[in-house]
Amino acid sequence: MAKKKYESLVNEIVDLVGGKENISFFTHCVTRLRFNVKDKGLVRNEEIKKIEGVMGLQWSGDQLQIIIGQSVSEVYKSICNKYGFANEEVIQENLDEKKKRISISSILDILSGCISPLIPIFSGCGMIKILLLILPMLNLLSEESSTYQILNMVGDAGFYFLPILLGYTSAKKFGMNEGLGMLIGAILIALTFVNGVSSGTSFNFLGIPIYSTSYSYSMFPIILCNAVAAPIYRLLRKYIPEAISAVVVPFLIIIIMTPLSLCLLAPIGAFVGNYIG
Repeated sequence: MAKKKYESLVNEIVDLVGGKENISFFTHCVTRLRFNVKDKGLVRNEEIKKIEGVMGLQWSGDQLQIIIGQSVSEVYKSICNKYGFANEEVIQENLDEKKKRISISSILDILSGCISPLIPIFSGCGMIKILLLILPMLNLLSEESSTYQILNMVGDAGFYFLPILLGYTSAKKFGMNEGLGMLIGAILIALTFVNGVSSGTSFNFLGIPIYSTSYSYSMFPIILCNAVAAPIYRLLRKYIPEAISAVVVPFLIIIIMTPLSLCLLAPIGAFVGNYIG
């Protein structure tokens, strides 16, 4: 492990959890630091997520679980030494898996977490489109003018590039690198693919047919893709040595998710979106 990479984590994490006095128990598992806290309101979740070396966090009751990866044991020991915590036994990470349940509320929570940060974009671009309806009616702007075309482009941008925007927010929600999440969204609306769909070109990947449709303006395809990509990303981070993970993990995610997204997940997401629509 690169010691410098986790320096800020070791120095800041206890303060961001609410101070040593807010921690009733501190241990770790194979990939996560686990803090049992007295007052959840004192924990600064968003600031913790921004610390270099933190791959994500989640709550299990009053226990804060901070995902670090394979170097968690060294980070744990450093924190214990700095703040005087007792070194506890490593616990089994799969104990939490039994508690997870898929429910309507969990699905709504996921959708809310992915979409809520984008509401200002929807509002701003929506108002631009309304303005473009009103101005020509009042004879204040011609639909043939360059100004109208530019404003129309701006209004469309927030919706056309929705897969990329949701690629960021959904990756963050699912605990995956946001850049890779955006890339998966970009793949769905890449010009070669979009233009090919428009011209009737049939695509396949190693002989597997790709459903020809446009994923611009869509939400569910990218959310579903990143929901599957996130656990693959964490699994790769867990087992690939840290010295090469910065190169190998993104490469493998792209190689795995490109056919999986275009051939299976994105079409399923499109069907779900059309059904709800």
